Amino acid sequence: MNMLKKQWKLWMLTLVMLVFTSGVVLAAPKSDIGIIDTQQVLQAHPDMEGARQKMQLEEQRAQQDFETNAKDLANEAKEQYIQNLQQKLAKLQQEMMEPIGKKIDAAIKKVAESKGLSVVLDRSGVVRGGTDITQDVIKEIVK
Repeated sequence: MNMLKKQWKLWMLTLVMLVFTSGVVLAAPKSDIGIIDTQQVLQAHPDMEGARQKMQLEEQRAQQDFETNAKDLANEAKEQYIQNLQQKLAKLQQEMMEPIGKKIDAAIKKVAESKGLSVVLDRSGVVRGGTDITQDVIKEIVK
């Protein structure tokens, strides 16, 4: 029952934010706002597949490391070992994603400036309106 209450509150908060955001987007001139499908741009980035494969390999190595080195540890020590491995994986993921993110940001900025857009929002926060620049950004990042 408590879980349902939390889900209901989260749903209501999301709905309120959606209404608020859509009101702002609908009130602004279409030509000033760009929208982008961030997930589609990420998927199209030429370095994403390599980063994904490297992360999968590192996750497998971490699993093997844990199975090999933590089997004789007490539960508390195992939990700490897992946390350390997770921190290392998170740091590696951040290091791999940083240059990808910078290239995407630069492409968004370049496309937005060339189209005279003052704001670019993720498609998930826009109900209606805006100029979709997703394909233009994808063309820019694959150059």
